[in-house]
Amino acid sequence: MEFNELEELIGAEKKVGIFDRIIKSFGKKPRKPKKPKKSKNDSTRPSKFDEFIKEVNPKDPAYETVVRVAGLCDEAVIIAREKLNLEGKLQVLEEEIKEVSAYELLGDEDIEYLKEMLERYTGLSQDRSALRYQITGFDRGLEKMQGLEEDAKAVLDNVRDAERMQRIFKHDLMHLEGEKNELQYERDNLTSASDFIYRFSIGLVALFATGLTAIVFLHIFRDMDVFFPVAVMSIVLIFVISAIYLFKNYVHRQLRFNLRKQHKAVELINKKSVVYAYYSNFLTFIYKKYDVRNSDKLSQNIKDYENYKYLVTRYDAIRDMLYRTEGQIDFFMKDKSIENTAVTLESFAKTVNIDDKRKYFKELTTERDRLAGKVKDLEERHASIWNDLVLINEEIGASKVIDAMMQRYIDEVGKLVDLKLRQEEEEEIVS
Repeated sequence: MEFNELEELIGAEKKVGIFDRIIKSFGKKPRKPKKPKKSKNDSTRPSKFDEFIKEVNPKDPAYETVVRVAGLCDEAVIIAREKLNLEGKLQVLEEEIKEVSAYELLGDEDIEYLKEMLERYTGLSQDRSALRYQITGFDRGLEKMQGLEEDAKAVLDNVRDAERMQRIFKHDLMHLEGEKNELQYERDNLTSASDFIYRFSIGLVALFATGLTAIVFLHIFRDMDVFFPVAVMSIVLIFVISAIYLFKNYVHRQLRFNLRKQHKAVELINKKSVVYAYYSNFLTFIYKKYDVRNSDKLSQNIKDYENYKYLVTRYDAIRDMLYRTEGQIDFFMKDKSIENTAVTLESFAKTVNIDDKRKYFKELTTERDRLAGKVKDLEERHASIWNDLVLINEEIGASKVIDAMMQRYIDEVGKLVDLKLRQEEEEEIVS
């Protein structure tokens, strides 16, 4: 008996004639009642029908019949619960079978075609990932090489010459700056020497004046002959003055010569600084334009850009092939009603195993047949119990206790059906 037929019985307004409708639903004649098989736990398991047994006096002739009906109703409820559980498992199996049944319907050519397409898609996807990694590994300066490759090739020699001239002028400027500092140091020393000569001359004049004064005093007050001392002092004075004059003249000549060399050094520094600035500005402009640090990097970028263009062209070709292959796989899967159970087609191509799917389909169908056989056995047991209950009811006539137990059975089955329907509705809402 199916549960949708039981649901119609649950909504009946009268209990009278309920067994007649159940008999009609089976379409079979009642058989002689059989004693229900007792499970190992029947003696310990509580039953929802024990309360009806307590209402009947054990000495009543109908007591054994009531106990038997309670056992049949309890067994029928257990069977109904098992049948609902098995039908739920069958429903899940049917969904899984529906999912993998498309693989079982594929022919050998279709299987080979799908395997080939999935292998091609996986290979192309791996090649694309590898190329993407290689492309992203290039220097970011290659982005500015687009459209400027020929200009970079033309200017590369000029950049190398400019770097060479920049190094030369930088070395010259450093050398000239060193000479300028040395000349400045020499000028400071010559200036110090000139100042020393000036102070020394003043001191020497003061010394000779003092000596001459002493000689005059000696001649006046002591009547001393001063001819010889004066002659000696005169000779010494002439010699010293001549030496001072020569040394001072030499210092002044060196100062003038130093000044001329400094002017020449400054002039050279200014000229070379202008040229150095020209090369520096030119290189700064080139470096900024091509986003490089030197001519070697520019030369490397030119070579890398050739490889970059080749990889980008190959990447675009692989991407187009990948999209075409993906379209072919999608069309084939839709045509063969194959569902993509993975998040992406790439994940599906990497994880799907057609042979395992076909093997799994056979396992699922075997399990479905096994569960369907169990459901059929339960239905036969359920029909047997109902036949027994109908025959018992016909033998003893109307009984309020038995009618109440049957109504309790119908209510319990109705609760199980309602619970299953609510669970299915919640699963639909969640999905």
